[in-house]
Amino acid sequence: MPEIAASAETYTYENLRYQYLDDGTIEITSRVTYATEIEIPETIGGVAATSIGDCAFWQCFSLTSITLPDSVTSIGDEAFIYCHSLTSITIPDSVTSIGSGVFYWCVALTSIIVDDNNSAYCSVDGILFDKDLDELICYPAGKADTSYTIPDNVTSIWNSVFSYCSSLASVTIGNNVTSIGYGTFSYCKSLTSITIPNSVTRIAADVFRKCDTLTDVYYTGTQSQWEQISISSGNSCLTNATIHYADNPVPVATETTTTTSTTTTTKTTTTKTTTTTTTTTTTTNDNTTIPTGDLDGDGSITIQDAYNALMVYSKTSAGLDSGLTDKQREAADVDGDWKITIGDAYKILFYYATKSAGGEPTWD
Repeated sequence: MPEIAASAETYTYENLRYQYLDDGTIEITSRVTYATEIEIPETIGGVAATSIGDCAFWQCFSLTSITLPDSVTSIGDEAFIYCHSLTSITIPDSVTSIGSGVFYWCVALTSIIVDDNNSAYCSVDGILFDKDLDELICYPAGKADTSYTIPDNVTSIWNSVFSYCSSLASVTIGNNVTSIGYGTFSYCKSLTSITIPNSVTRIAADVFRKCDTLTDVYYTGTQSQWEQISISSGNSCLTNATIHYADNPVPVATETTTTTSTTTTTKTTTTKTTTTTTTTTTTTNDNTTIPTGDLDGDGSITIQDAYNALMVYSKTSAGLDSGLTDKQREAADVDGDWKITIGDAYKILFYYATKSAGGEPTWD
C-alpha cells in the first residue's frame, strides 16, 4: 500500500482513480473507463474516501447511477458536469461542502435527494437547497414540471441553477432575492415568461442566454425601479422581451438604456393604445449576428473555424486575452459552458465533417 501522505500521484482502484489528501484521506479524482453505474467505496485500503474532486466524473455520458458513501464530506466543482444520462443522486448526511456547477448539463437528472440527517443541505421535491432553505443550489434539468415558484425565503440563487431545464415555461422568483447569478436560466428553451420581484438589483451575465422563447417579463416594481437594475451582457433575450410593470401591466412607450463594460443596448418599445401591436427596436454596437461555430464570420462553418477555436483555447490556457468580441465568444462556445475549449473545436470540426458528408449536422 502506498505511504499515506499528501501526493499529486494518482492511484487506481477498480474503475476509480484517486489520490491522497494532506489529511491522509482519499479524494476520488476520476473514473478509469465509462460505466453506467459507479459505487464509491467508503474506504480504499482502510483509508476513508472523503472527497469527490473537481470534474471527477466529467463527461461520463453513460453514467445513470452513482452511489456516494457516508464517508464523503466534500463534492468538488463541476464533479458531475456533462453526465447526460444521470437520472438521480442521493447525497449522504456526511456531505458538508458542495462546489459550483456540480450538476451542470445533467439533462436527464430529475431528482437530487439529500439524507434527512444532513446538517448542511436539504432537498425539497428533488430540488437542492442549503439546510436553511435560503440558498437555491440546483434545480434538476430533467424535471418535467412546466412551472416553478422560488420560495420567498430564498435570498440567494446559485449560478446556472436552471440551466438546460427544457420543460420549464414559467418561473416566479421569490420576493427576497436580490441578485440573479451567472447563467441562471441559460438554455431554458421552453421558457416563455418570468416574474421578477422589485427586490432584485442585479442580473448577472448570461442569465437568459439562449432563452429564445422568452416573450413576457412580469416585474413587481415600477418602470423607474426596473431601469435601476444592473443588467450585465448576454441578456438580450430578457431585454428584447415585453416588460410588464406593476404600475402599468400593459406596456407603454418606454426607453430603457442598459450599459455594461462591453456593450451598450438601447431598447425602445412603442405600443399604440388603439391596438395590441408592440414594435421593438434594439440597437447595439454591432448589429451583426454571428452563427454558432462561425468564428471568422464568413457565413460558413469550416475547418478554419475549428482551428480558430483551438487557438483561442491555447491563448486562454496560457492566461492571454482571447481577443474575441462578446458575439464571437458566443459563437465559439458551442457547448454552452461559457468556456472555449478543445471540446468546442471538436464540435465545430464534427459539424463541418457531417455537413461535408451530406448529413444534417446539429449542435446537440
